[in-house]
Amino acid sequence: MDIRKSEVKRITELSSISCSENELLSYMNDLSKIVDIFDKLKNVNTDNIEPLYNVNDNNLRLRKDVSIKNNTKKDILKNVPKSKYGFYVVPKMIE
Repeated sequence: MDIRKSEVKRITELSSISCSENELLSYMNDLSKIVDIFDKLKNVNTDNIEPLYNVNDNNLRLRKDVSIKNNTKKDILKNVPKSKYGFYVVPKMIE
């Protein structure tokens, strides 16, 4: 499929890409090749082919979802140099 220069120019404008005339011609050629590849894919016979959901058929081992009490607020605040009312106290940065 041939892609017109005006189409490529519009794409470059929409994507905020500045390009020279030579680059524009190069993009036209590249995009035409890409569209041709997709056109070939349209013609591939996929009858009796099951959809592939995952390339790996192994079942994943799952762990039990158990709630544990770690990193409580009190334990975390033990590690900070200064806290007040349950919050970190940091030096004032803005006057």
